[in-house]
Amino acid sequence: MLTVLLVVLAGAPNADVACLPVPPAVTRLGAEAVDAYRDNLQPDEKAPRVSTAPTGARLFLRVIWSSAEKPTVLATLMEDAFTWSFGGDASSKQALQEWQKDPTTPKKLRAAIAGTCSREGDVVTCAARKGPRLTLEKQAGCWRWTAFVEGD
Repeated sequence: MLTVLLVVLAGAPNADVACLPVPPAVTRLGAEAVDAYRDNLQPDEKAPRVSTAPTGARLFLRVIWSSAEKPTVLATLMEDAFTWSFGGDASSKQALQEWQKDPTTPKKLRAAIAGTCSREGDVVTCAARKGPRLTLEKQAGCWRWTAFVEGD
């Protein structure tokens, strides 16, 4: 049985909630299950407000922040072609395998989201003063998590 709890900003606009990725196991159950999944999203008061990011991206960033210690949830939030290392393949599966070897990854992920976010066109980048940066890209009207990488 799939048990996934995504924590999001209360009162988020419906379009932003509709853009959140849904786990494949829920999607396979049909539209009613997807609607119920999205209806049950709860706020996480610990997640930063991410006020420097665009509204729709804020919601997604708070979901990522809330899921930082949950690799199975992170897997549903990441694009398949995910940049995690400039020396490795663009792969969400490889990223998760490497991150599980480093117990500081959730802290780094949360620090990037709590840091400063900037937008250039359809790309939002969030980073702490030092450490990896997180990148969201707007695709087909929805924000997608495409990278969490250190360096240039």
